[in-house]
Amino acid sequence: MMSSILRIAIAIFLAGTFCAPAAAQRVPPWQALNDEATQLFQQAQYEKSIEVAKKGYAFVERVQGTEHPGAALFLNRIAECYRMQARFEAAESLYEQSLKILEKALGPEDRRVGLVLTNFGMLRVAQGRHAQAEVLLDRSLAIREREGGTDVAAMALTLSGLARVYSVRGQEDKAEAALKRGIAISEKARGPEHTDVARGLGNLGALYTQQRRYREAEVTYRRALAIWDKSGQNHPLSAMALNGLGDLYRAEERLDDAAATYKKAIAVVDGSLDRGHPRMAESLAGAASIYAIQQDYEGAEALYERALEIRQTTLGPNHPETVHAMEALAEVYYKLKRTADAEKLEERALDIRTRKR
Repeated sequence: MMSSILRIAIAIFLAGTFCAPAAAQRVPPWQALNDEATQLFQQAQYEKSIEVAKKGYAFVERVQGTEHPGAALFLNRIAECYRMQARFEAAESLYEQSLKILEKALGPEDRRVGLVLTNFGMLRVAQGRHAQAEVLLDRSLAIREREGGTDVAAMALTLSGLARVYSVRGQEDKAEAALKRGIAISEKARGPEHTDVARGLGNLGALYTQQRRYREAEVTYRRALAIWDKSGQNHPLSAMALNGLGDLYRAEERLDDAAATYKKAIAVVDGSLDRGHPRMAESLAGAASIYAIQQDYEGAEALYERALEIRQTTLGPNHPETVHAMEALAEVYYKLKRTADAEKLEERALDIRTRKR
């Protein structure tokens, strides 16, 4: 649960931050391609983002050469798309190439090096290589701290990544401390009602739910949602907190509350450009799980099918979340006596899992 929330938060935090020039700097000629690739990335149109980023890389290669920092910008964007699609080996080589270019051109302490280190660290988290993730994220955090912590979003993101490492290791006190530090940094820099604080609170609520600290989790999620409401933005990112609160209610067997919360999350995302985003699939799957528990299998079927379609389109057919959606839908098909369809999905899911071992 927490990893899913972090994955979505990271996607938004990173969008557009890699090569944002200072006001006094000249805008590079490839900035339009970077902006387009970033926008597509934000919308989870990963294949299209990759296509545009490859065009940008070719442009920089032709004009400045492959060792220019602009080339690293586009390699990082492609790697991020691959990471979101769970194409981890392809992402790994691009992160390494991007780091090599930046360290040579800008030095090992540059803020852009720090951002790629964080991205690479999150890849290692997804791969379960937590010791390597911690080294990368610690190095990124040190760069941010030497800068004086001026890049608030990057600091909070790096701390969220470290929190994930600590949580997986069972170091829950350290995980909580890292998330609270990120929230405190955002509060100090941007005020207690800023949406960056709401994002951090969403991650903390997920940790509390994981620890079965349900009362604290609910208070934390509600504070996050109050910030989103006060911001006046019906922002699709608020669905992350709604999904987390729905997960909490489901864990507490408050099924009516869970169903209502997931439906609200669906409505928020459905009214935005993110209706085809993986966070919509998360909301749909949450609501479907409640229908399944309540034995409304027709209702569950429709939502699981839509969630699976979104995940196949955005994350790819072999992504772990896509496979999970296949397995959940197969269970519903069995309940509906659609045995042939259920067996077909189970075979596909098993084949993917077997090939990934």
